[in-house]
Amino acid sequence: MEAPIATAYCGRKHKVMTLALAVVSIALLGTMAATEGLADLRSVLAAATLGMILGCPIVVMFLEFWFVRVDVSRDCISCQSPWRRDRVIPMADVTGIDFAVWAQWYRVHTNSHGTIRLHGYLLGLYDVLDALESAGHSFPRVRHVR
Repeated sequence: MEAPIATAYCGRKHKVMTLALAVVSIALLGTMAATEGLADLRSVLAAATLGMILGCPIVVMFLEFWFVRVDVSRDCISCQSPWRRDRVIPMADVTGIDFAVWAQWYRVHTNSHGTIRLHGYLLGLYDVLDALESAGHSFPRVRHVR
């Protein structure tokens, strides 16, 4: 793939937020363990439940914010995500772009490579959309929550 002309990725703010939430969660669980003692089964179950409630969303945010990246060059789109294998999609395979209001992301539809989802929190989102538009794929201009 040639050098990208546009890139979308998560910025430092989201990555720092994920790390801060992880530190606060660990501190909360540590404080709970120190004060409750975790001597009986109820305390252990409460700590495990709280750990799952806090830990699962933090892991998902960590994966999303640290490992999602979309690069656009003149002839292809390169997608990196923890949720599926890396893809290199020819620009000619793109069939259209729309916006999902409920999810607050743009969807780039392709013939044979699935759908690329570009969430509103990605830095460089409009650079990627503009690069796709200059390749002949217009996108809806919507106001979305950021």
